[in-house]
Amino acid sequence: MMKRSLIAIVKKELAFFLYSPTAYVAVGLFLILVNWLFFQNFFLVNQAEMRDFFQNLVVVYLFLIPALSMASFAEEKRAKTLEVLLTLPLTSGRVVLGKFVGSFLILILALVLTGSVPFTLAALGHPEPGPIVGGYLASLLLGALYLSLGLFVSALSDNQIVSFSLTAVIGFLLYVTGTSFFLDRTPDVIAPLFRFVSFLTHFQNMAKGIIDLRDVVYFVSFTGVLLYLTGKRLNN
Repeated sequence: MMKRSLIAIVKKELAFFLYSPTAYVAVGLFLILVNWLFFQNFFLVNQAEMRDFFQNLVVVYLFLIPALSMASFAEEKRAKTLEVLLTLPLTSGRVVLGKFVGSFLILILALVLTGSVPFTLAALGHPEPGPIVGGYLASLLLGALYLSLGLFVSALSDNQIVSFSLTAVIGFLLYVTGTSFFLDRTPDVIAPLFRFVSFLTHFQNMAKGIIDLRDVVYFVSFTGVLLYLTGKRLNN
């Protein structure tokens, strides 16, 4: 019964995206931006690698992920359907997990649709597979973390615009605190803390094809904690 209820929530979330113009616009803009940003410099650089693609993807995520997650709970609250959802025979944690899985499947679809990029590179040159595999794995893990953040923020608000804006701002802060521009201006005593908290360093390591267990643990741990906090928020 619990498994069936969880699947029902995943299907409900997928149906919401499939019938929502917001999802199509968000994914469409995502694909246009990441492809345009990459290919406008590709022939100038003249190198068969996807490093710039994944760097651009991190920035575009700052807009895509909040768009996918902003309505998760904010819309349920506005429509007065959250109370009904929580009366189903499953825990709030299962509700959160169902919504997370539904959103994550849409994100996977968006990443699959970028598959033309590595295929184009393979046709034009001989790209190293390690950084490509590592980059896509990092993109999935970062997407999961960012979605869990968006769900948590959406659970705090009943306004989609507020949810979108707050998720984007927090995501931007987590991004910028890992940049060399910020770290070079940060006291040496606390710079390592910012470097660890920011997802950028962990993402860049994996995008180079370096799969370090510590980076994987970082993404999985933060995602799990945020999903747990979202469930606790719903209970309150």
